[in-house]
Amino acid sequence: MVHVFKLSNFLLLIAFVGFFSCQPQKEQEKEETKEQVVPVEVMPVRKENMPFQSVFTSTLNAWERRNIAAQSAGIIERIFVWEGDKVKKGQVLVQMNDASLNQSLVQLRAAEKNLRRMDTLYREGAISLQQFENARDQFENARTNHNLTSRNTQLKAPFDGTITARFMNEGEVFTMSPVATGVPAILTLQQIDQLKATVNVSERLYPQLKRGQRAVIRSDVYPDKTFKGEVSNIFPVVDPSTRTFTVEIKVDNKDELLKPGMFARITLDLDENHTLMVPRSAIIRQPGTQRFYGFIIDNGQAVRKTITTGKSFNEWVEVLDGLSEGDTLVTTGQGRLHSGTPVNVVSQFKAESVNE
Repeated sequence: MVHVFKLSNFLLLIAFVGFFSCQPQKEQEKEETKEQVVPVEVMPVRKENMPFQSVFTSTLNAWERRNIAAQSAGIIERIFVWEGDKVKKGQVLVQMNDASLNQSLVQLRAAEKNLRRMDTLYREGAISLQQFENARDQFENARTNHNLTSRNTQLKAPFDGTITARFMNEGEVFTMSPVATGVPAILTLQQIDQLKATVNVSERLYPQLKRGQRAVIRSDVYPDKTFKGEVSNIFPVVDPSTRTFTVEIKVDNKDELLKPGMFARITLDLDENHTLMVPRSAIIRQPGTQRFYGFIIDNGQAVRKTITTGKSFNEWVEVLDGLSEGDTLVTTGQGRLHSGTPVNVVSQFKAESVNE
């Protein structure tokens, strides 16, 4: 009986110690389940007048480009220019063999002499009107043929520019065969004191573009320089497969630092938009995705919001969807939040305006 009594007392002692030892642990677990209040910095979501800029990439092209070629096969007598030469409009670039020109001149003079004779006979009533008109038509055809042959014998520059390629030499026969450009040519002339670039622009920006609108051009070749440009043409149709339209940019290149074929970045200044803007640092991107979210405060608790972003301007981001004007957005401390987390607003976000 004594042993039984001792055993029962021993068990009672263990239970008593266990009861009191469990109390602090339960209190600790209770405290841990109570969510901590997170201190945060916030700002009211507001609209800003944002001067939108859009940046596009393009390859620069000559403002004008022409392959210089005769309209028929023939021997090249002289080529007066080389690659890199500057030429003026109307300047003779190539002299083709003039045998055809001399022949066409003889035909023109004969037709002109015959027309004078027929005109005299017609006035005297010696021939019919039909005979006179036939002589006149022959003269017109001979003059047209001579002018065409003349243009085909002396190849002139159609505009001021620079010779950028020479494909043949003096004494060779021009056979009308395609060269490196894919078409028959003796020379290539390009106007490069002005260049052009074409960019594809989203259809939603169509109302914000107009001819003469300013553009800024940058090239990696000249990282410290900018070049002036303007919108020279806006194509009137939208590509239904890409929902974009084509815009042509004229680039001022009077010093000819830029060259056709160079890669360029083109910035277009668009109209201001009154739109929601928030600091870039307040937006969180979900890892491995292009989805963004942030937190607003409602009744002392964090509320997670999926956010659709638009254009960026310095350290600010346009919000297209997910936030409303007047929302209290968490700008610091959001990394510790989830929906329902109690928060304590300890400071207000202070930063320069998007336009400052």
